[in-house]
Formats: sequence, structure tokens, C-alpha cells
Amino acid sequence: MENEKVIKISDLDLSLAEEFIEDMSFDLFACYQCGTCTGSCPVARFGGEEFSPRNIIRLIMLGDREAVLRNPLIWLCTGCYVCEERCPQDVKPPKIIVHLRNIAAKENIIPSVWSDIAANILTFGLMNEIGEFENKVRKTRFKLPELPTPDADTMRKLAEKIKFDRLVHYKPPEEETGE
Repeated sequence: MENEKVIKISDLDLSLAEEFIEDMSFDLFACYQCGTCTGSCPVARFGGEEFSPRNIIRLIMLGDREAVLRNPLIWLCTGCYVCEERCPQDVKPPKIIVHLRNIAAKENIIPSVWSDIAANILTFGLMNEIGEFENKVRKTRFKLPELPTPDADTMRKLAEKIKFDRLVHYKPPEEETGE
């Protein structure tokens, strides 16, 4: 009992919750913390109680903007939508989590692994570079056809157009000068 923090309603910062209500087509405060989302979540099931859509929603409701945006767990959601399908209040946790990721990225709170993945996609057109060696293994060992070379230039142009490259702080690899 001595570690419990008393939260006064007057101390709550509801700006993040209000932002959700404004930007989304549902009422975040319809969530009554039943736990159906967390009980349905495969990440919570295998990742432990640390990841809990219910707790993330609760942090938003309590106005703890910093805690929710800096919570690395918002990046673990797989977007399977099972929680949304089962929510008795139609609260849509995946949309909340995607929205949180967008806010966090805009505020430069993005895990480096996600920036690295984005950089690979913008550099190679895929999450991982597929080179001659990978295609040779596919062909000889697994009898699979070679993968086509993705159009990374188009991916970069699209990213520039929507400013995704800036959002993830993408820096194109330096051109080889041949020296």
C-alpha cells in the first residue's frame, strides 16, 4: 500500500485522450478496463503481462503522456486485430497503438530497430537486402526462383512525398565513388 501513488482527477492531463477522441471515430473512455483485449492478445500471452493493450489505454486515460509514448511496448503490437474484434465496447486498441506510434515518431521517440528497418526498406526495397548469395541459396538449396529486385527508388520517392523518410530520420547510403 505504501508504494501506491494517489492520482487526483485535477492532476490528469487529458490532452492525449482528447486528441484520440478528436482524431478517432470512437470514444476512448468507453473502455471500462475489462481486460478482454489483453486476454485476447498473442503478444500479451507470450510476452508476459508487460504488454497489455488495457494498460496502454489506461495510461492514456490517466494522462501519462510521457509514460505511454516512451513505453517500448507500443511497438510490439502485431496488428492482428483480435483485441478489436473481441472488445465489447468497440474501442479499437490497434488503432490506438498505431496512433501512439505516429505521435511518438513525430516526437522523435522511435526505437532504433524500427528506424533500421525503415532504412533497409528505403535502401533495398525490403526489410533485408536480398543479394546474389541469397538468391543462389534459394535456387540451389530450396529450388525456389530468384526474388525480383524491388524498386527501391519508387519506395524512396513515395517516402519523400509523404515525409516518411524524415519521420524515421533516413539518410541515404553514400554513393560509391569507385576510388
